[in-house]
Amino acid sequence: MTENIFLEDVRTTAYRFCMFFIWYAAGACATSLVPSIVSLSRILWVPLIPLFGALTFVTRQPAIVADLSFALSVVGIIIVIGMAELIARSPRGRKVSRYVAMRTLPIYLLHAYMIVLLKSRGSACPN
Repeated sequence: MTENIFLEDVRTTAYRFCMFFIWYAAGACATSLVPSIVSLSRILWVPLIPLFGALTFVTRQPAIVADLSFALSVVGIIIVIGMAELIARSPRGRKVSRYVAMRTLPIYLLHAYMIVLLKSRGSACPN
């Protein structure tokens, strides 16, 4: 039983790592596009929030079999870039963002494995 949980978690974490890496690589390699996305997101990010909510709601419906994860990612990235520009204008926002960014990758890569290891050891880790 524990082995199945661990293998499933390895697959999920590997998939998430690849998805995050794709978006990271796109951002790192397409830096010339970022100003265009920022100017576009400045106009669109607030109106896109209801669209993101609607897409999320639709994908949660059992009758919907279409994979809208790419559309959700694109809309979400435009929203986040617009919000990031707003946060970047604030010195406090930049400080907090820097603090979080320095800790994000290790958290994403390790937390799922740590939870599974704790569960597999029979610790008091909640489900």
